[in-house]
Amino acid sequence: MAALTANRAGKLSEDQQIEFRRFLTSRRTVLIVAPLVLLVASSYASSGLVPIYRGIAISIPLILFVVAMAIVRATFAPMLADVDAGVVETVTGELAGSHGKGFSVNGRRLRVTLPPAAELRDARGTLKIYVLPRSNLVVGFEPA
Repeated sequence: MAALTANRAGKLSEDQQIEFRRFLTSRRTVLIVAPLVLLVASSYASSGLVPIYRGIAISIPLILFVVAMAIVRATFAPMLADVDAGVVETVTGELAGSHGKGFSVNGRRLRVTLPPAAELRDARGTLKIYVLPRSNLVVGFEPA
């Protein structure tokens, strides 16, 4: 209830900020650690290879790491900026259709990754949906 009260005022609640930071941190960690593990494993496994192949075996995970960092930055920078700003926008309308991990409302594509995802899937009628402005991530909703 405190979250909805804060959302109605155009802000994230403290609990929501903590929850979203935890969510973003866990996702970033997975995307960063996986290529690093590949890099270490490939350098260990390639120690007996001819130098030219060793360079190739080490450079592939390094390239994967750089790509993963670019993906992390492109994906999570808008969400993190939204959480830091703590500003919430209101979108009012009916759910028009689903796409991947989200919905469309009045032509705006909204992403749903945390609760209220399950409840939103079952919601019908006109809704007030509270979203983070840059990332279009849903933080809460209620009947309009």
